[in-house]
Amino acid sequence: MKIQLSEHYLNHLKILFTSEEMALAIENEYFMLAEKATDFLCFSRSLYYDQESLVDLDKIDSSQILLLRVGCVQFISGNGLTAKRPFLNLGMGGFCFLMKFLGFKFKQQSIESSSPDGIIDKVVLQDKTGNEITLYNFLQEDLFKIEPFELKDLPLN
Repeated sequence: MKIQLSEHYLNHLKILFTSEEMALAIENEYFMLAEKATDFLCFSRSLYYDQESLVDLDKIDSSQILLLRVGCVQFISGNGLTAKRPFLNLGMGGFCFLMKFLGFKFKQQSIESSSPDGIIDKVVLQDKTGNEITLYNFLQEDLFKIEPFELKDLPLN
């Protein structure tokens, strides 16, 4: 049983999105992904099935299920479509996992913008049929801190 996006939800997105974002969402089939996200949130892990998914739900743990739920809620809330409203709190690994779950593979990645708090990643993804979508993911600055390492006792020659 497939759940179709309700007229109420579509009206919610029309209020949430600007006319430019709405056109972008239609062009990129964002609503198809929102429908998959809705299905996943509505059905238990054992009942959800998507033949396009690249993730076997039987082989993931509860923390990964929670990560998928966080990402799916953000899809339903309109996140990811633009740099002004990117995905949040997924990290790069979580974002990759969410996209793999939705049946997408990475095609291209670049930094859209940066701030003292972090960066906004612009990611072009492709599904099995060759359809592409560009999504945005915010990566917190503290994920990029690299601990300095000691040169002491390392052979330098």
